[in-house]
Amino acid sequence: VIIDSPPVGLVSDTEILKEYTSAVLFVVAQDYSEVGAIVDAMENFDEEKILGCVFNRVGQFKRLIKDKLQLDS
Repeated sequence: VIIDSPPVGLVSDTEILKEYTSAVLFVVAQDYSEVGAIVDAMENFDEEKILGCVFNRVGQFKRLIKDKLQLDS
């Protein structure tokens, strides 16, 4: 069973759910999430439970900036 929860640290849902999970996979927005916030979030879990990290929105931020620059020209 996969549970999609709110970001760690923003609401208490994750604190409650982590007691019932056997593993955690972090999904991180590239070029948006701060490294310190990611590290803090990971420190809330036992290292053995962390499967890894998946980056989403890869390249999306760069496309938005490029589109904005073209519109301002």
